Amino acid sequence: MRREDFTFKDEQGVEIYTYKWIPDEQIKIKGVIQIAHGMAETAARYERFAEFITNEGYVVYANDHRGHGKTAKCIENIGYIGSDGFNWMIKNMKQLNDIIKKNIQIFQFI
Repeated sequence: MRREDFTFKDEQGVEIYTYKWIPDEQIKIKGVIQIAHGMAETAARYERFAEFITNEGYVVYANDHRGHGKTAKCIENIGYIGSDGFNWMIKNMKQLNDIIKKNIQIFQFI
């Protein structure tokens, strides 16, 4: 498995940190999974699960929500999701889903 982290900005200019785990080259890709982590978590927590899933042939994406993990950027921002933060987290998940769909042609599926 290899990991390719990236960020994207939402309409409010918040930079959303995203993890992308990809199967090793010899593994045929079957599909793509997007993970939404829970409250008081970080997407990095799912790396072991991503390793299992990538070995089964799936690309895995997971972003750190607002106020979580590397999206929070510093300890003082942990837990702070901003005004209407829950709805923005949903919009960010949709934005990541659109990024996945836009880039899906780079994968060779079986």
